[in-house]
Amino acid sequence: MEIEFAEKVIPIGKIFDLIELSAKDIKAGYERLAKANDPVTVIEHQNDGIFDWYAVLSGTRIYEVTRLGYFVHCTCRGFEFTRGACKHAALVLPPKCIECLDREVTVVGGKCSEC
Repeated sequence: MEIEFAEKVIPIGKIFDLIELSAKDIKAGYERLAKANDPVTVIEHQNDGIFDWYAVLSGTRIYEVTRLGYFVHCTCRGFEFTRGACKHAALVLPPKCIECLDREVTVVGGKCSEC
């Protein structure tokens, strides 16, 4: 399946739509992802050297997630209303330690070496 993204270049105003997610937001996003009724998968990924774009299939709908580190924007309603991590954003973010919620780990639900 080939997905054509709506915008390959971030317009200047769009950068203000990106929300920095806290460790608490990310944890909530992973919880939403774990509770998802339908499979949630990345079907396309592009990078322009700065931003990452993901096409995420959730059930029968496709959402676009834009990411710059932990600054994220998703086109789903959940993200628009909560301004926090949705399950689609959680899918494309690196997992964090479940104890300290600070350091990145290799698997979701894992602990870092210091915890």
